Amino acid sequence: GVAPQLMGDAIKVELMSGEEVLYTKENFSVKAYCEAILEKTYEDLGISEEKFAAMNTLIYNLLQYGDAAQTYTGYAGTILTDVAGYAPDTIGEGYIGSTAEKSIGASSDTNHAFTGANVLYDNVNRIVLRIATSDISKIGVKVDDTIYTYAEHPASFKQSGAEYYFYSGGISALQFDKDYQIQLLVEGETVQTIMYSVNAYFRAKQDQMESEALTNMAKLCRAAYVYGVSAKTYAAK
Repeated sequence: GVAPQLMGDAIKVELMSGEEVLYTKENFSVKAYCEAILEKTYEDLGISEEKFAAMNTLIYNLLQYGDAAQTYTGYAGTILTDVAGYAPDTIGEGYIGSTAEKSIGASSDTNHAFTGANVLYDNVNRIVLRIATSDISKIGVKVDDTIYTYAEHPASFKQSGAEYYFYSGGISALQFDKDYQIQLLVEGETVQTIMYSVNAYFRAKQDQMESEALTNMAKLCRAAYVYGVSAKTYAAK
């Protein structure tokens, strides 16, 4: 995957079959692909005018998300929104934001608990949960129907001092509004349950202010939320 702030950077793409390279494309970028699509008509693409309009909005909002990620991370990449027909800003005064809520129940075990929930922005988005525990070997994290343990899924856990962080699997834009039921297990027994979504994180951050202006984090969350809504709208056409 490509992190949003890197969507203007040229990369090399290879189509592989086993060890054999079947096709190579040099100097390819997400932005260049978007520009190529924007040059086409709905007849060229064989889709309805309605789906074509939703696709264009999705592309504009994807690139706007990338621009916001560049600003937030301080990455001096290619300007992403200088493309033909770029839609007006959708994250400022007219922004209609996330209304999703999180639900974090108390732990019934004083030695083990979720103590925080966050979202990691990267080439994929992930829910990140902070865990306080006296013994990580006793801990399991159940996400919907899948159970993760430190012994069997070490890549899903990272230690920081006396605490651990659990990283979910990748979450696509189409899943930003999905409520995940996440349970903390101690020796197989549930001691705490969280209902959380990427959109709930956006809601918590989308109105952050500093010196009477939106923070760069708020702008990033707004842009990501709008991109997620556009992705769902396009997929439904």
